[in-house]
Amino acid sequence: MKTTPLKVIRRGAEAEAEWLTKHGFDGLYTPNDECGCFVGDLYPCGERGDKFTCVAGCATGSGVGPAQAKAAR
Repeated sequence: MKTTPLKVIRRGAEAEAEWLTKHGFDGLYTPNDECGCFVGDLYPCGERGDKFTCVAGCATGSGVGPAQAKAAR
């Protein structure tokens, strides 16, 4: 398994956090997994992941999930 150095992950995460915040998202989540992270702590797993796996999401009662969950609240 190939991993990305944490320094590179953090540098990329800062830019992603700015984009997410600017566009009204609270973090990232994976639709096919129970994984999610908030803007203030992106990629706590240490894996930047596949951009098609981690998608922008909004805070839900149990973490980060699909944007429509925020609209339904």
